Amino acid sequence: MKNHPVGRAPDYTNAFLAMAFVWMMIALIAIWAVWGFLMAIVMCSFAHAWLAHKLQKRAEVVTVRD
Repeated sequence: MKNHPVGRAPDYTNAFLAMAFVWMMIALIAIWAVWGFLMAIVMCSFAHAWLAHKLQKRAEVVTVRD
């Protein structure tokens, strides 16, 4: 081994900040995608239940009139 003086460590601050930004964006997009998908499922479930209830009431009214 050669005996040479130890130099300064490379400054990776900019690379770290760039990758932190990339990972933060990935995390936020993943959270948005999951939350948006879950909200879509919840809204569709409520719409389905409401429509089924309305159609059942309508069917009961039609059978009562006949």
